[in-house]
Amino acid sequence: MFTLELLLLCFCVIFIAGRDPVLSLLKTSLGINKVKGPLPPGPPPGTSLATARKHGSRVWEEYAEWAKKSGPVIYATYGKTSLLLLSSAKVATDLMNKRSRIYSDRPSTVMFGELIGHDKTVFPSPMSSPRFKIHRRLMAEVVGGLDESAYVKVMEEKRVSFLVSLRDDHINFITQIKANAAAIIQAIILRVVYGYSLTDPTTDPLLRQIQEYVHHLGREGTFGKWLVDSYPFLKYTPE
Repeated sequence: MFTLELLLLCFCVIFIAGRDPVLSLLKTSLGINKVKGPLPPGPPPGTSLATARKHGSRVWEEYAEWAKKSGPVIYATYGKTSLLLLSSAKVATDLMNKRSRIYSDRPSTVMFGELIGHDKTVFPSPMSSPRFKIHRRLMAEVVGGLDESAYVKVMEEKRVSFLVSLRDDHINFITQIKANAAAIIQAIILRVVYGYSLTDPTTDPLLRQIQEYVHHLGREGTFGKWLVDSYPFLKYTPE
């Protein structure tokens, strides 16, 4: 059965960076040095995500099986990458909410970040990077200066437009929701942040570019898909 804990298990995958002060993992491209102190329990090395990936997009089901055997905090490896999986709402709250400044960060991957270039954007950037701090300050200045009535008006406008489309094509109610709900949210963001008004959520060229980017984001940013993420020295391999 799908539960809150299973949802947290799916999303609370912490990539333990080489400079992590908690576990003191000093990784290199060719190996992982000894770790001071015991690691949480987990599956045997070499079976971790390689085994989990047999479930395809439902990889969290394998995580749930590990949690039954190892408890709410699971240590796993994929190549040279170390992972900490959280399968308990209480543990996730304790580590990610109450002590987030110590334990939380954003995962960085060689393929998605360095080779494709997403490490230069704000959202994939590690919170410890100078670039992230600059972006966060700039975003805070913009968002903090927005008049609430400005985006409430836009949201109301898009809400009415969405309801009208449902009324006009009520037979395909579910299809309308699936097709337009995400586009409406994107339209609100574009209007509030950039002042750009969509001509048509189904044909607007800018929105189509954004949707294509999001598609590639999910595909190329999938952990464990690229060997270079586990063995960073491969990025120097000639084409």
